[in-house]
Parts: sequence; structure tokens; C-alpha cells
Amino acid sequence: MYSKSKNLSEKIEWDKFINTADTVSIEHILPQSPEDQSWKDAFGLYSPVELSALTNTLGNLLALSQPK
Repeated sequence: MYSKSKNLSEKIEWDKFINTADTVSIEHILPQSPEDQSWKDAFGLYSPVELSALTNTLGNLLALSQPK
């Protein structure tokens, strides 16, 4: 699987990110439902459709190595 990578190593140990015992291992950076005023100020210029697109992109997700 990693035979085509430069150093033949796995960058992320996916076993740590399997959802077990109702833990969350992937978190949104821009919240799905921003309530804090700073998020509203920073992203208020986007339409609801644009905000949804920004919220649900791969670049807005953060892999956590342990539950939050």
C-alpha cells in the first residue's frame, strides 16, 4: 500500500481514528453550528450554501489521536 510513497511509511495510523465506544476522532475546525460571535463575524459574509460548503470540506476537518 505504501510502496509508492517516498519513505514507505504510513503518515497517519488509521487504527487510532476508528470510531469506537462512541468517541469522536475527527473534528471540524470551523464549527458545524457556529454560536460564538467571532465565527459569525469572520464568516458572516458567506451565504448558507457557501458556509455549508466551507464547513464540510476536507480542509476543515482535523484528525484527533484521542477523543476530545
